[in-house]
Parts: sequence; C-alpha cells; structure tokens
Amino acid sequence: MVENCSHEIKVIPVLWERPCNGVYKLNTDRSVLNNPDKIGGGGILRDHQGKLVYAFVVSLGIGTNYQA
Repeated sequence: MVENCSHEIKVIPVLWERPCNGVYKLNTDRSVLNNPDKIGGGGILRDHQGKLVYAFVVSLGIGTNYQA
C-alpha cells in the first residue's frame, strides 16, 4: 500500500573542484529522453580559475541509457 511507503529524500551537495594551476578540467554528461530514444552528450572545459575554455554538445542518434 502507498500509505505504508516511506521514501526518504537524501540531498548530496555536488561542487565543482578547481584543478591545479595550469591544468584544465573536462566535465562531461550524457542524456536519453526515454529508453530507448534520442541520446546526446556534452562537455565543458574550464581552466584552473573556472573560466570557460570550450563547451560542446552532440546528438548521438537513437539508443538506450547505457549507450548514451
């Protein structure tokens, strides 16, 4: 029964950590609308000060969440 269901929501803060001086950091992610459906990905490259160096997105066609 739904009345007996207790679902605890756990919040975990996530922070971007700067790389060492002179080093770049690349963060990437991917996504799928449904499973299977359109998939895509992207990324952002930042320097040690957090300044944007390069960003990209790409469509990867049709696939599953494992293929994304």
